[in-house]
Amino acid sequence: MKKFSFLIYTLFFTFSLQGQVTLFPEIKRQDEMNLLIKKIEITDQFTIIDFYYRADYEAWICAEKSFNINPAGTDTRLYMIVAKNIRVCPKMQKVGSFNDHHDFQIWFPYLNKDIRKINIIEKARDGFNFYGVKINNGQIRPVPDSSGFKSVESFKEYFTNNSGSLDPIEGLWAVHIVSSAYQQGALLEKRFSDTLYRVAIMKKGDIFQIYNPDGSPVEAVLKWINGGERYYFTRYFRDVDKELSEYVKTGSSDFFEISIKLPARLARYLLIDKYFLGDEIRQHMSFKKELPLPSY
Repeated sequence: MKKFSFLIYTLFFTFSLQGQVTLFPEIKRQDEMNLLIKKIEITDQFTIIDFYYRADYEAWICAEKSFNINPAGTDTRLYMIVAKNIRVCPKMQKVGSFNDHHDFQIWFPYLNKDIRKINIIEKARDGFNFYGVKINNGQIRPVPDSSGFKSVESFKEYFTNNSGSLDPIEGLWAVHIVSSAYQQGALLEKRFSDTLYRVAIMKKGDIFQIYNPDGSPVEAVLKWINGGERYYFTRYFRDVDKELSEYVKTGSSDFFEISIKLPARLARYLLIDKYFLGDEIRQHMSFKKELPLPSY
């Protein structure tokens, strides 16, 4: 039996509350082709970089104490504070063959919000060096406001008390999300992920905002399109700075469906151990209304 997830952060429905995140950033040039940048997260105190190392052969690696990030176009150097899951030189550690991978983190000082491109330098020559790395830092696009309700019970009370004046799509919904992986257009894994969530949908101006059960906003909205006589779904993926839209497939007043293809960089992040260029994750969402129930 599937259970509802009340997690504030999920890869599918909410933004990261921990900081400004960039998944698989665009890079102009790098010195070590076996090393990937999975994620860059900027919190209130640190800049945390997640690396993914996949060697062609057994190798010995370490992180030089000189590891630093350099805001592009400046002479500023922000040096490594913490190295996680990798030894600091001169101590070395062995990493495996082509079939293995090794994840590690390097923590640096906080980056100011006006910095959108950095260089990541381990050492001057033959290091874990990346140049022209674009990051989502200090994005202008604001996060939607919270709903004002803090629990499922408070949403239930509102929808029950106002059931006669609500738009048909407003209410509490169970959302079944099935994500399937595709490789070069062919089905790779039918149910890569299969989860059930609960969300609230409320009218806000001329749009319908989606909220988590604790009232925090989901960066997804619906809008009624008169010409198409149906709802239009828009989802913003802040971690990859990408917006996707799709028409809603309506079955009845208490059920509708949406199908989207996740942004490529997000798919790469989720499929990293088995990812090849061009692989996709397609997501199908089925919304079943819980409250208020339609009157027939």
